[in-house]
Amino acid sequence: MRADAVFLGGEAVSQRAVGRFLAGIFDRIVTVNAHLHRIANTQTVFPWIEADDLSAAPAIADTMCAAGYDRDMIIVGPDEESFPLVIDLARRLDLDFVVARKSRHGDKAVDIGCRTGACFPDVRFSWLMTSSHQEPF
Repeated sequence: MRADAVFLGGEAVSQRAVGRFLAGIFDRIVTVNAHLHRIANTQTVFPWIEADDLSAAPAIADTMCAAGYDRDMIIVGPDEESFPLVIDLARRLDLDFVVARKSRHGDKAVDIGCRTGACFPDVRFSWLMTSSHQEPF
């Protein structure tokens, strides 16, 4: 869902084209924590069919509780789009959290800072979500 804006001339805004293509194949689209940029929900991308976006927070929290985790951990979200998932997970685990602010200046030019003035780069929620490695919590 990232291709929703043009950063350089000639780039395609493919989000709607891909949404229309998938809607022609499927009756329903279900995503898990879709990385939504500048759109309110998945129904905006797939207005022709039913579309739902589920949260992974319950499954992540259950897994972390079963495996055990450091109660001093801080959940860090890389950008504002991660806020709903970060706060949901932090509340379920009774942990502190911080969400960074991302300023995109182009496809590869991004500044990241923390609204709270403190950032914890050693704990990145996006890593937890995207890593295929099995690391202890």
